[in-house]
Amino acid sequence: QGERLSQEVLITNTGDAGFPLASIQTSCGCTAARIMGPDGAEYPTRSPGLDPILILEPEQSMTVVVEFDTAGKSGDVKQSMKLHPADPTFPILEVGVHIRVTKALQVTPPFLNLDRIPKSGRLEEIVVDESVEIGDWDIAGFKSLVEGAALPPWLSFEVLDAEGSRRRVRVVIDGDRPIGPVSARVAVEIDHERIKQADFAVTAIVEPNVEFDTGNTTYQDSVNFAP
Repeated sequence: QGERLSQEVLITNTGDAGFPLASIQTSCGCTAARIMGPDGAEYPTRSPGLDPILILEPEQSMTVVVEFDTAGKSGDVKQSMKLHPADPTFPILEVGVHIRVTKALQVTPPFLNLDRIPKSGRLEEIVVDESVEIGDWDIAGFKSLVEGAALPPWLSFEVLDAEGSRRRVRVVIDGDRPIGPVSARVAVEIDHERIKQADFAVTAIVEPNVEFDTGNTTYQDSVNFAP
C-alpha cells in the first residue's frame, strides 16, 4: 500500500481491418493509462475531435502502460480499462485490472477511537508506524487523506522515533473542538523510494464542558423550561 504500480499491456490487432482508437478510459482516478503506438511514440488517451488517436492496422501492436496508485487501497481491488473505437461498428474492448494490495507499512491502531472527550484541553495518544522489509524510510509529515480537505486545527502530531522499523507518533488533541462526533482520516507521508504514505483514522465524541444537575434521577441532564 502506498506504492504506485506500473504494468505494460501489449494489444495486437488480429483482425482483418484497422481498429480506429478514439480514447482509453479507466474506471477510477486511481488507475491511469498511457498509449505507446506501433511506432514507439506516445499518443494522447483521448482524441480532441472526431478523428481517431491512431489506427491500429492488422498485425500491428501497441503498448498501453497501466499505472495504479495503491494509496488508501487494501485487499483485492478490481478496476478496468476500456478502449473506445471511433467507429461505432467496432466493439468496445475492455481489459480487467486486478491488484491485491497489502500494507508494507502499517499504522497501529488503524482506528484511534478516543471515545468521549471534553470540548477543550490537551489529550495525548500514541500510534505506531511499523514497516515490513522496505529498507530506509522516514516520516515526512501528515495531511488529510480526504483530497482537498485539511486536518482539524485541534489535531497535531509529534514523531518520537527517527530510526528503526517501528516509529512512535504522539497524537495531540489540543484546543477547542466542536461538540458532537468528530473524525479525521490521516495520511502519514512517507519519504521512501516506492512507499509514499500510510493512513489511519481518529474518531471521538466531544462533550460540552457544562453539566446540569436537575435533581431528577430519571433525566439527570434535562431541564424543563415550560411555563
